[in-house]
Amino acid sequence: MLETINICILGDGSVGKSSVTLRFTNDKFYENTIPTILNRITFNKLIDNKEVKFHVNDTSGQEEYELVRDIYIGRCDAFVLIYSITCMNSLSQLKIIMDSIIRIKNDDDISIILVGNKCDLEDERVVNRKTAKKLAYNWNCKFYETSVKNNTNINEVFTELIKDFLLKKISKDKKKDKKNKKKCNLL
Repeated sequence: MLETINICILGDGSVGKSSVTLRFTNDKFYENTIPTILNRITFNKLIDNKEVKFHVNDTSGQEEYELVRDIYIGRCDAFVLIYSITCMNSLSQLKIIMDSIIRIKNDDDISIILVGNKCDLEDERVVNRKTAKKLAYNWNCKFYETSVKNNTNINEVFTELIKDFLLKKISKDKKKDKKNKKKCNLL
């Protein structure tokens, strides 16, 4: 059976959400991308010898599209939260987005990865790794730094997200089966 996962790419404007999406889906780097309102890419990819169907939803980082973002949060299974290591405000904005995810999903066991993008711009860094790692720890999620330009950790982010999602799905399915077996039917 083909496993399907809906992934939502979230973050402030200009952090590289579209670039990360395009690098993962097409293995291409584009120096300039236009601002996105919503872009959905569907494709299959082999992850750990298992074919997975991806629906990657690249959302807008602009505040005026918050309602659209919230709709996609409700529809998605897993999340990539992206900030730029060159902009502290982009990390702060993720706290607002994370609050929305928790409110909308109403689940404390969600597959999320925190991504500090643009690690090739080390000389412009304003968000230190320790701060981001602490946030990831508090959110109980993995943390990676990526560079779309250098193709650093892009595949690792999505591979880790898929593995986490599948493990959590198996665990939830087992709990559901166990709960259903406890029911008694009288005839």
